[in-house]
Amino acid sequence: MFYSEAEAAVSEAPSPQRVSPRKKQPKIMLPAPLPTQEYCELARAEPSVSDSGERMLVILDLNGTLLYRPNPRRKPSEHKPRPFLGEFMEYLFRNFHVMVWSSSRPENVAKMVEKNLDGAQKARLIACWGREQFGLSAKHYDQNVQCYKNLQRVWSNEDIQKKHSDYQDGKRFDQRNTILIDDSALKANAQPHNLILIPEFTATDEQINGADILKEVAGYLEKVKVQSDVSSYMHKNPFKAGEHTYEWPG
Repeated sequence: MFYSEAEAAVSEAPSPQRVSPRKKQPKIMLPAPLPTQEYCELARAEPSVSDSGERMLVILDLNGTLLYRPNPRRKPSEHKPRPFLGEFMEYLFRNFHVMVWSSSRPENVAKMVEKNLDGAQKARLIACWGREQFGLSAKHYDQNVQCYKNLQRVWSNEDIQKKHSDYQDGKRFDQRNTILIDDSALKANAQPHNLILIPEFTATDEQINGADILKEVAGYLEKVKVQSDVSSYMHKNPFKAGEHTYEWPG
């Protein structure tokens, strides 16, 4: 399901006891990109399993998905990782091409990546994108605006395409083989059936001590990675918490 219109978020009024240098501004809702007719037609096709062994692309969000930043304005790089993030990253790099795409500023993205990926994993990232990769105007870059992850930006980037394992054989990253993992459905409005939507991580006691959602995502990816077109499979079989599992190696 995609959003045809986005409603502006209403910020909470600050507590009278709290003295802040500036109030949090309401989110500016920029127009959301819509799925193309071609995209929708391909996603409606019947899913089928492929034996090509093609290595797919997983695009990772950071804040709210893999980690939680308690105070993004004053301490933008301070964060708490989601439980079993290390095991999940090891799984991803064993099975997929991996990139990061966050709406945070690039210097903060770099710090979060530095703290959560080891040297070999950082070297294997095919891209690490921050706020500069959303096509925002200079004015909007510094404002609280709704960002959208239109995967066409990824697919039209030749430097990224050259990282495809079978680039020399004519293979490219596209709708068939790209998976976005995010906690916001709205960000994936242009390609809703390439999204694994997971609950926002806010580091509550229940999330820290409860079910391992990343293990469930890995279990789902085990089914997705053998599909000839991930969008047609994910259209008919979207990720749902509690329906998948995976055992982290030893």
